[in-house]
Amino acid sequence: MIAISTTWNYHRHGAIAPAVREISDLGFTAVEIRAKGAVPDHQDGGRAIREGRIRCRSIHAPLTTGPWIDGDPTRDFASTDELQRTRAVRAVLTAVPAAAASGADIIVVHAGEVAMDRAAERQEGWLADIVKGKDVTSEVTAALADRKKLRDAHLEAAARSLFDLTRAAPDVTFAIEGRLHFHEIPNLEEVELLLLDAGGRRVAYWHDTGHAHLIGKLGVTEPLAWLDSHGGRTVGIHLHDVVGDLDHLPPGGGEVDWPGIAQAAGSAMVKVMEIHRRHAPGELLRGADHLASVGLCGGSLHPPLLLVSSCSDHGDWESPMHKRQQPYVVDENAGTRAVCACGNSERLPYCDGSHFGSKYQPFMVQIDEPKRVAWCGCRRSGNPPYCDGTHAKASGSG
Repeated sequence: MIAISTTWNYHRHGAIAPAVREISDLGFTAVEIRAKGAVPDHQDGGRAIREGRIRCRSIHAPLTTGPWIDGDPTRDFASTDELQRTRAVRAVLTAVPAAAASGADIIVVHAGEVAMDRAAERQEGWLADIVKGKDVTSEVTAALADRKKLRDAHLEAAARSLFDLTRAAPDVTFAIEGRLHFHEIPNLEEVELLLLDAGGRRVAYWHDTGHAHLIGKLGVTEPLAWLDSHGGRTVGIHLHDVVGDLDHLPPGGGEVDWPGIAQAAGSAMVKVMEIHRRHAPGELLRGADHLASVGLCGGSLHPPLLLVSSCSDHGDWESPMHKRQQPYVVDENAGTRAVCACGNSERLPYCDGSHFGSKYQPFMVQIDEPKRVAWCGCRRSGNPPYCDGTHAKASGSG
């Protein structure tokens, strides 16, 4: 199944529970929790997950900036300053209560960085130059050589931080995410070193398609090499596309080799679309549909939904499945609803993905403001998915 990261919508809600409910209302049945900038509502978020019958396997740390409001404290995860490193470990551990509340067993971790002057700024400049067709090989090669000279102390610090995490929360898997910038930990070799150091403790690798693609543009590592080398220790993937030097785009239409990702990704890996907040719900649905088309959600319980544009796309509306003689009357909040067209959903009137592989596609309805909606239950409405009173005429009661 494809999960959606609350990176996409947490900023609009400021709390985990409503962000989870919006994703559930779109028809997705899995979520990754990331809540940046406020103390997250762990218990309310857990209840929203259970009530929406939506699954959460992964939490992206840290969940709150807390006392570190001016920046991401996990940047210091590999710091040689012990106080800063310890602070970064505490920041990652803010995700543990949310994991317990939501049933997640994986916490995604940023493993820090090698301290280098203006590293991120320099990389942004190189990527911009590459887009313009310029050759930046000499600059990148020199920077990588400098990084290698400075690396060892930071890598040892990252290993200590991982040990501290697994000692504090031994029942959770801490997954080291592949990062965006050349100075960040880990590079391809460092994934292996950190996993070997962890031994039998619950430490794994988490892949990121956009980050790998951008690092690949610099000539550092081929994008698929990460999965080819570490697929057996990879527990999950952040899925997003890249155009030029811009990432966190919905999959499809960009530069990422999605068929290659589908071939390299194991079926047991947690798959999460991590999309920037600028994108509309329909773009998420199209992205999920693209992932389905290349086989990245094969065998899922609830595959992604398809965005539809006209009633003729919904198959035979008068399917005999799950007819009833009254509408579903719901007080809806503003947002997008995926309304079942196949009749097989276990979350009627909403879609749960059961249409996948059939001729049916859900009705995508945009609700601009809170209001009461009567969704058709008899499946004979002339204005689906809304009730038009046909059920009353058919039953002779009106």
